[in-house]
Amino acid sequence: MDFSLFFFSSYESGITDDKYKLLLDTTSYADRHGFSAVWTPERHFHEFGGLFPNPSIVAAALAMVTKNVQLRAGSIVSPLHDPLRIAEEWAVVDNLSGGRVGVSFASGWHADDFVLRPDGYADRKQLMFEHMEQVKKLWKGEAISRVNGLGKTAEVKTYPRPLQDDLPIWVTSGGNRETFVEAGRQGANVLTHLLGQDIPLLEANIHAYRQALQENGFSADSGKVALMLHTFIGDDQEQVRQKVKGPFKEYLRSSLSLIRNLAEDIGIDESAMDDPDIVEKILEMAFNKYWQTSALLGTPDRCADMINRLAKIGVDEAACLIDFGVEQQEVMNSLERLGELKKRFAVDNSNKPRDGYEGIKPVSMIQCTPSHLSMMVANPDSKSFLASLKTILVGGEAFPSSLANKVRNITDADIYNMYGPTETTVWSMMHKIRESDHTIPIGKPIGNTSVYILDQHLRVVPIGAVGDIYIGGLGVSRGYLGKDELTAERFIADPFSKRTGDRLYKTGDLGKYRSDGTIDYLGREDFQVKIRGYRIELGDIEAKLIMHENVSECVVTKLENKDEDGYLCAYYVSDSELADQELRTYLLNYLPVYMIPSRFVRLDFLPLSVNGKVNRKALPVPSEVSLSNSPDHAIEKSRMEKIVLQAWSEIAQLNIRGMEDNFFDIGGNSVAIVKINVNLKELTGLNIPIVDMFRYPTIRTLAKYLEQLASGTNTDNDIQDRTESINQGKNRMMKRIQKTRRLTIDE
Repeated sequence: MDFSLFFFSSYESGITDDKYKLLLDTTSYADRHGFSAVWTPERHFHEFGGLFPNPSIVAAALAMVTKNVQLRAGSIVSPLHDPLRIAEEWAVVDNLSGGRVGVSFASGWHADDFVLRPDGYADRKQLMFEHMEQVKKLWKGEAISRVNGLGKTAEVKTYPRPLQDDLPIWVTSGGNRETFVEAGRQGANVLTHLLGQDIPLLEANIHAYRQALQENGFSADSGKVALMLHTFIGDDQEQVRQKVKGPFKEYLRSSLSLIRNLAEDIGIDESAMDDPDIVEKILEMAFNKYWQTSALLGTPDRCADMINRLAKIGVDEAACLIDFGVEQQEVMNSLERLGELKKRFAVDNSNKPRDGYEGIKPVSMIQCTPSHLSMMVANPDSKSFLASLKTILVGGEAFPSSLANKVRNITDADIYNMYGPTETTVWSMMHKIRESDHTIPIGKPIGNTSVYILDQHLRVVPIGAVGDIYIGGLGVSRGYLGKDELTAERFIADPFSKRTGDRLYKTGDLGKYRSDGTIDYLGREDFQVKIRGYRIELGDIEAKLIMHENVSECVVTKLENKDEDGYLCAYYVSDSELADQELRTYLLNYLPVYMIPSRFVRLDFLPLSVNGKVNRKALPVPSEVSLSNSPDHAIEKSRMEKIVLQAWSEIAQLNIRGMEDNFFDIGGNSVAIVKINVNLKELTGLNIPIVDMFRYPTIRTLAKYLEQLASGTNTDNDIQDRTESINQGKNRMMKRIQKTRRLTIDE
């Protein structure tokens, strides 16, 4: 539990001069004794909180006399202000304090405050959240639009630039559930109190807040809940009660709105508020309520019980309101006891990130391959995460427009198609995907990069003509280490540059210009392909497959399937039909698992073109999967086995030869298994944990598991079988990893 100090004193609190002495003295103590923050409010035109009309001015003064404690507005009534002024003023304080400010946004509650901006009262809550977003942008250095004195729109940024990259933001709530939820949606912290809610209601509000955080892409524990608590600690319970009762009642009396709320809570009509005896009764009952359940008033042990209770319901910080009228020296004495209480609940900071990284911030941008993105789109559990993103960068493979359409139906994030090889420091081009894109181009060059589409004579091709993609600029690497011949072939002198030594990299990719200079990617000019993010030279696979004693000729190609993931298919000529598993096991001795073809097709001969080369376009497409040649095809299958077989066949397009084939051994992958999981859920109506799809990797074991799931049978009876299956999978994986490492070392 963190501890901070909170100020909200009544102007007429018995102090005739040196009105800010208590603020300065207690803040100085907090700064020296490890308190997390000092909060000051914004109040106008009323003695209740009347010492604090502008928290930024007060915070600027405190910045001059402190070194450690955070200086927070608790709160800014943002609908009274232009966000430009909020960003400017608090950036000044951030600089003066060395980057120690934080701001809680409030919508305002007193109509008279809005004499400063009458048009902001009706929609004050909506305005508050709009202002919060604008302040965030300004804080990051972005511009916002405003109409200037000539009636024209101007883009303006604020100065000075703050020290903190991100402004720590809270939302102030008096107990309204929707405000808690909206704070969670925005990823903000929450500042609240017990004036309009009790502890059980606060617990429910915190639960709703953390749920909203999680549903909007934030970690559930990334947001902090700070609770304002009237605080005075002494050694004797009864003495504390006597010291605080009078000042506390007078403090409440200074706020007519508070008294009305208290009267409503205990069923007293507002018309009775003119009766002094009624008011006194209300104040007495209010004090008893706070004394018993809603404040840190009493001995250290009693207050520790309260802190423990609040910590259990999810409160992260006790914002201790200390200026409610008790004599100043008594407040200082109480503050020392509060410091001792704070030590009991000290937060271990040894494992916290460095300054500027405290708390887990939400993921707003991801970079992934289309294969990974497809897997997330297919998984219903990932859709809320995708919906919460602001930017998605996609690259490493061709980006199908059908996948882009699916993503746009889930999220409003900006989606960029990225292009660039490792040889030019990865990204060289980009394209922001638009709704009008029927096919997705790879875009235009990024800064300090030049891209050309050239013919065989290194001349720029006309619009619409196909050519080779060459990349120049500062991102071009020096070449391949220890491979001078290959470097000379791929890295050539830049004929378009006036600087000596500039080079172009020949990517091996084909492209064409659109009329606006945007480039379309058309594929590889050689036989290098990408499968699930891995760059694969088809010739490397062919070189190993041809070494098999029963293979006389072979060719490997990439084929497309329904879902556009693509897969490797090996065609071979042999005197006899070879089992797929035999060929797969053979290749695993030389190649990593991602280079193993999913399909093997035996041919009597390879089709040739007129010039004698293998005609890849004439290679037959593997037929739809069937069990007609399976050793157990004649065995009658259960309804669930037929459903699983159908899903494997139609979605993963695997060459299934038997009911005991292992999904991953015959070419299945994690992308396909997610899609099969979704399909099986639709076909069976069962909620199938994705992890169990890995636990039961054959048609027979998966079908048996689904039957048990449907009947409600306790599947724990199969733990032994499941454990054996998992261990077998682990052993296979370890062998493949070892072979991959051995291959890498050999190369």
